[in-house]
Amino acid sequence: MEATDDCEIAYISKEALLEIFRNNRAFLLAYLKIQADFGMSLNSRIKMLSLASAKERLLYYLEDHGGAVRYDTVTSLAKELGLERETLSRTITALINDGSITKGSNTLKLRY
Repeated sequence: MEATDDCEIAYISKEALLEIFRNNRAFLLAYLKIQADFGMSLNSRIKMLSLASAKERLLYYLEDHGGAVRYDTVTSLAKELGLERETLSRTITALINDGSITKGSNTLKLRY
């Protein structure tokens, strides 16, 4: 993790955090939501990385993101998928050719 702007990091002891939870229900609920979302994200990433082929990984990733993704570069998307850029490029081309996906400007969409 890397900060993009200057920032300060606060240390909060376990006891102090528990006290904040006891006294501020909204804070507790927000904290629990963040933790649950993070857990779901990790679960999804583990499932994707357990898939053997590049094709399976890309199709799962698209399905998991509502059928469409926008990306900055093929390299950044490949890194997200745990693939080499060249492998992802070949996979995208193959899926376009077989009619499974469409490609726009920095977007990929499933064809249902």
